[in-house]
Amino acid sequence: MVSADLARKGGDPGVQMVYAMSLFKTQLMTDAYREMLVSEAMVPRDSLRCWVMLQFALMVGDRPVIEREVRHLASDPNYNLKAQAILDRVRSRG
Repeated sequence: MVSADLARKGGDPGVQMVYAMSLFKTQLMTDAYREMLVSEAMVPRDSLRCWVMLQFALMVGDRPVIEREVRHLASDPNYNLKAQAILDRVRSRG
């Protein structure tokens, strides 16, 4: 798969995120989640990738990643309030 080769060889976190999203679109959620975790860990860090990672983590119920991404977004003016509200809802559900 050409997109997989690009994602792995390029070292570009944006390409990696797009690859993860394409896997999600084709309903390969386990693969998509794994690739999104790779993208989120790459530098430079980016709030959009943290936000997308948070969405993925919510879909699979990965509580530690949800909490981590909300911490990553805490200082971002675009996402901090939304992320905190999401975390509050997650915590209220136990």
